[in-house]
This record gives sequence, structure tokens and C-alpha cells, in this order.
Amino acid sequence: MESTQATLRRTIKALSIFHEIHPTITVHAVMVLLMVAERPGITSKEIEPHLRITNSAIGRCIQLLSDLPGELGLITQRTSLVDRRFKHLHLTPAGEALVAKAMPYLRGVTKGGNQKEG
Repeated sequence: MESTQATLRRTIKALSIFHEIHPTITVHAVMVLLMVAERPGITSKEIEPHLRITNSAIGRCIQLLSDLPGELGLITQRTSLVDRRFKHLHLTPAGEALVAKAMPYLRGVTKGGNQKEG
């Protein structure tokens, strides 16, 4: 089992990778990005219960991460074909590359901060 110190070092390294692309990126924005990576096509409404922040805060994270001019270009929003009120979130190639770069440091880290057994 990995020590707490080693887990913390790996987590800090992963967060520093995200910090390199935007110096003021929030942990919530990183969490939104990782949720989109885990569940391509997820909507902001589906993200809300997991992060326990307001939908407007999630919207600000999505805006920062989006492929709109002047933003980070890590996710794209596609309007639902079933209900045009919903936008499905997907990683862009840049988002996929960033998540892939951070994943070696995030693998096996649970909410408790210890590596999964097994």
C-alpha cells in the first residue's frame, strides 16, 4: 500500500500539470474536466450532485474549460438531439492529452487519499 506522503506527492504533481495550462485553474474546474473524461457526454446537471457546488459555479468551470475563443479549449459542448436545453460535454483532443498526462499521478487515488488495494 502506498504511503500517505507518496499519495500526496502524486496528487500535487497531477494538480501542478493542470496549473501549468492555467495558473488560476480551480480544483472544481479540474474535477469537472476529470468527470467529463470519465463520462463523455455528461451534462452539467449530472455533474452537480457529485461536486456539491451550484450549477452556476459548474457553468463557470465549463466556460473556462470550453473551446470557445479565449478559453482553454479542453472540452466541447454538444447540444442534445433529444432536448435542446441540455449540452453534452466531451473532451477535445487537447483535453484528452492533458488528462492522459495527469493520469499516471492520479491512478488509484481514492477519496480517502490512499491507493486502492488490489
